[in-house]
Amino acid sequence: MWVPWIFDLKGKDGNVIMNMMVSISEYIFTPTHNFIPLNMKSPAKFESSERKFLRKPQEINPLNYDGSNLQMILYELFSKNKSEWPKEVANRLKILFPGIESMRPIPTPEGKVMLEVVENGTKFIPQSLSDGFFKIMAVLTLSFGKSGSNLLVIDEIENSIHPEAIEILIDALKSSKKQVIITTHSPIVLNTCKVEDILLVKKDVDETKVTRVKNAKKLKKDLEDAGISTGEGWLYGTLE
Repeated sequence: MWVPWIFDLKGKDGNVIMNMMVSISEYIFTPTHNFIPLNMKSPAKFESSERKFLRKPQEINPLNYDGSNLQMILYELFSKNKSEWPKEVANRLKILFPGIESMRPIPTPEGKVMLEVVENGTKFIPQSLSDGFFKIMAVLTLSFGKSGSNLLVIDEIENSIHPEAIEILIDALKSSKKQVIITTHSPIVLNTCKVEDILLVKKDVDETKVTRVKNAKKLKKDLEDAGISTGEGWLYGTLE
């Protein structure tokens, strides 16, 4: 689904940002409160049947919120680049999966599409691949695919992902030309972010409050002087 807005969040008050997110969710999903927590599912669990492994060729739309058309999106991305992965994707795949010899979405005799991976001489089909693998492919696709959406919202990007891979995915998102909102409970994710870009979300009785880190510039220096990372600062409560 195309999101026709790009918001500059820098310097905005936390409540203003929350109102923006609610406006977006009202446009895309109902009910509004399901926007972030329920609509970003693990890409390896798109569907309960075998249809998640084989997809029929069809007109391609942006990646579905539940990832159910990921393999078709990958097929489009691959075939429109002369049967190669875009450089931005290929370079990161080499780092993330050095043992992979080939990976390509292939048409099947049934007129569907299936992602085939060959690693260290062994051929893997989608049923054999992990949740984390599909989530990585989804994030890379969102980052560098020609989707109409300029705003990406990813809930708990760290789930099912190796800590080293998280840093590579965050770098990919930063390299994309898109506005990105990530929710997280991971110090590792926070370590990849600028202090001034962090928003703290708290449940307070019957409402949710969103605030920016106070005195971000001073706090950043204090953390550096103390030899504490941003993630550790959050764990110790110094960001609040």
